[in-house]
Amino acid sequence: MRIPSLGSFLAACGLVTGLFSSSVQAASSIVLAGSYADKLVNDPDLGLSVVTTGSASVQVSIPLAGVDISSFDESTGFDLEAGPLSLSFSLGDDPHYTPGRKTATFRDSDSGASLTVTWTAASIVVSGKSPTDAFGAEGTYGNPGTPGVTHFSDTLAVTVSLGDFSSPEYEVDISGKNTDVEKGNDDVGFNSLESGSFTGAADFTAPVVTIASPKSNSKTSADGTITIKGTASDNLALNTVSIQLNGGDPTTIFDSADNDNGPVKSTSWSVTIDPGDYPDEIEGLNVLYVTAQDSSGNSKVALFYFIYSKPEPLSLTVNPGGSVSGLVNGNTYLTGTVYPAVATPSNGWIFGGWMDENNNVISALPKLNFNMHAGAGLTANFLTSPYPAKSATYVGLFSADDGLTPTNAGYMAVTLGHNGAWTAKLLIGAGSYPISGQFGDDSMGGISSGVIINPKTKPLLVLLSLDASANPTEMALTISSFASSAGGDPVWTASSQKLFLCGPATPAPTVGRYNIALPGLPASVDGQSGLVVSNGPYGYGYASATLDAKGNVVFVANLPDNTSAFSFSTFLTTDGRFPFYASLYKGKGIVGGWMIFTNDAVNLYQVESTEQGAWIALPGALKAYPNGFSTDETPFDQIAGGELYIPLKKGVPLFGQANAVTFAFDLYGGAQSFAFNPAKDTFALTAPASASFNPATGILTGAMPYLKPKVLNKFSGIYLIGKGVGYGFMDYGIPFTFYPTPVLGIPAQ
Repeated sequence: MRIPSLGSFLAACGLVTGLFSSSVQAASSIVLAGSYADKLVNDPDLGLSVVTTGSASVQVSIPLAGVDISSFDESTGFDLEAGPLSLSFSLGDDPHYTPGRKTATFRDSDSGASLTVTWTAASIVVSGKSPTDAFGAEGTYGNPGTPGVTHFSDTLAVTVSLGDFSSPEYEVDISGKNTDVEKGNDDVGFNSLESGSFTGAADFTAPVVTIASPKSNSKTSADGTITIKGTASDNLALNTVSIQLNGGDPTTIFDSADNDNGPVKSTSWSVTIDPGDYPDEIEGLNVLYVTAQDSSGNSKVALFYFIYSKPEPLSLTVNPGGSVSGLVNGNTYLTGTVYPAVATPSNGWIFGGWMDENNNVISALPKLNFNMHAGAGLTANFLTSPYPAKSATYVGLFSADDGLTPTNAGYMAVTLGHNGAWTAKLLIGAGSYPISGQFGDDSMGGISSGVIINPKTKPLLVLLSLDASANPTEMALTISSFASSAGGDPVWTASSQKLFLCGPATPAPTVGRYNIALPGLPASVDGQSGLVVSNGPYGYGYASATLDAKGNVVFVANLPDNTSAFSFSTFLTTDGRFPFYASLYKGKGIVGGWMIFTNDAVNLYQVESTEQGAWIALPGALKAYPNGFSTDETPFDQIAGGELYIPLKKGVPLFGQANAVTFAFDLYGGAQSFAFNPAKDTFALTAPASASFNPATGILTGAMPYLKPKVLNKFSGIYLIGKGVGYGFMDYGIPFTFYPTPVLGIPAQ
């Protein structure tokens, strides 16, 4: 059992939030005042008479709730009750009021009262005054026939209504004095002249209650008690202090009615809790509510937590497949105390979760903070591991379901540990993001895991799933992209993607360097203009894939767009394949695909693409192709392929006894032959043209005039030794091939 949060604990105790607040907002106020005075007036016609003057004022500011003020109109009613004063108006009684206005002023012809009412959606303010004794104070508090000063006090009820809103009844304590003067004599008689005044205000200030000792979360045991001490105070008069244990029945520990000296503003209090008095209510974490209430009904609550501990035996079951440290079966532990425990699976096993005495799963994590309680039972489960005994790596490519773009496709490599924990590298767009997660087991909700990352504030939800019993060589991948961390529907989703297990392939491909030709996009020569027509770079790109004995693959490629060369490191899968991926053109392009080592001995251990690759440039990514291009719209003419390259020795005649190399420029049908010097790995080209060959890599580089005699065009390509042909591209993506051939008149080197 975990120690509950404050919110959950209060909910379990059946308490509501109103227990913790004053009955009215602190900003509320009600102030009443009144006066009256008599005087004798000698009227020629009427003789002596008593004339009374007076005044009254009302100030109210209270919350407004439960009413739509936008619905107010001229017919909306307003009522004020303040003791004997009763006023009732409609907003239309103010000749200046119009719907939408949030103030109105009224005049009462009987009392002479003038009221201004102002409101918002949250509050209402009333300000009123009268030139008469509108409260009828003289009639209520005057004392005619008793000369001298008398004091009085009273409680007046105040309510306010506006439209559908009706306030609670507020009690306002008033106090004042009355002065009686007797005027006259025995011959003419006496007149009692009264004068007086009063004031009063409602109390909206909650009392203050504090807990002085001991500190919260103190502990007590079965044979001990705990004494809690504190103070309570109020600005006017404190009424009661009461306690509730765990939301039970309240008990009053201070009552001003029992105080011989009458109401007080402050008091010290103390309460002793004996756990033996609450055998069924106290165990573990407990909360004591201390409530102070003043004479106006305002209240405030203070909370005190304490832990009741008693020794209890623990029933601990450790199922086969692991061990538990930190707790021992049969040992006694103090209730209400948290004990750390760790479950450690044996080799070939994984942790399967903790269960309590009722077989409820309480945690899927091996580390547990166990809250001891009476009758506690704890079970540690272990399961046969579906994961590899040693760490394994899975790699793959992904793209969105609704179409591939440079921002919704990429590469992922996952390293899976023997315990189901995994780490990964995700390449998407121009970014690289590390992520990690933990697989569970079937009893804990399926073998899956999700991680949210934020590439440039765009969250990605990455879900992996692995069914090791059905197909341990594949891992399913789903990626969803969201516009913001607020969630909602994904912007795009790449579902049903696959990652593939890396490791030794059968049969194993030969370790070494493979030279690969990458065909460009389709192109043709216009019959009338003689110009090349193509939607993208149409020369031969080239690459090398270097495979080592550990299955690491380094793929280095040069694309025929004159700008893109990249290196990509990945791993060999168990079926002899490897993926490659690169973000191009500052995030405005992408290239990727799969290649396989075929182990074709007849063709010198070929490597070739397993499916059509993706090469995309968005509009504006390349000056030479302002409209962009995509292999999704214009597929490759042929499959990319290559061979194991056996480095040639410097100084040995190139390509057997061939004494020259022919350069064929495919689209124009032309071919030129140049003598080769194996001692320098160079060709006999007329300056400023030049060319050189690297026998260690099979890469040819150089520059020569083409189409325009005075303009040098750079070129490069790669040689496939088994096919006896090299492939490459010149500036502007012009394709060419080169191959050895004897040329008459050129002596063999």
